[in-house]
Amino acid sequence: MGLIDGLLGHASGVDAAKVQAPLFYATHPRLSERIATYEEMLRTEFRERRGGMTNAAVFREKTSRVVIDSAWMDLRAGRFDAARQSGERYLARKPNDARGHYVLAETLRQQGERAVALQAIPHYLKAIAVDRSYSDAHKGLGLVHFQLGEKPQARRALETYLSISPQANDRAYIEEYIRLCR
Repeated sequence: MGLIDGLLGHASGVDAAKVQAPLFYATHPRLSERIATYEEMLRTEFRERRGGMTNAAVFREKTSRVVIDSAWMDLRAGRFDAARQSGERYLARKPNDARGHYVLAETLRQQGERAVALQAIPHYLKAIAVDRSYSDAHKGLGLVHFQLGEKPQARRALETYLSISPQANDRAYIEEYIRLCR
């Protein structure tokens, strides 16, 4: 699999040659042509070494933000498989990134299935271990515990969320969850 395929997730079964661009992009090169062009550039022009890293490694580092943003967009659109793949790909590059663990945990929690939601807990805990002040990870942990019927754990995590973010826009919503945990 090529670098561009890996970044865009084409290993997930999407055939780049069959992807149809919206009319807005009709004058742009087809996705398969763009991928081929970038692959060729990586094979030729970007093979020099700089400071011990190949330019391909620099490219991967600089595009990692695109991968995590893609995971967020897929999650918001309800494309859980794509969001999970992007989140896992991001964490493969940045295994100690709180945001990456949070996005993957949210993807797992929001799928709604108990067995899948259970898999979210270690990712929330890792995000918190990396950055204790990352309030959204505490909120997500509380919501997944609530979803699983674990009300004491849910209450602790949600109270921690509000203590870190006392001006949170969703404060009333979270306070209602805390009330339901009593």
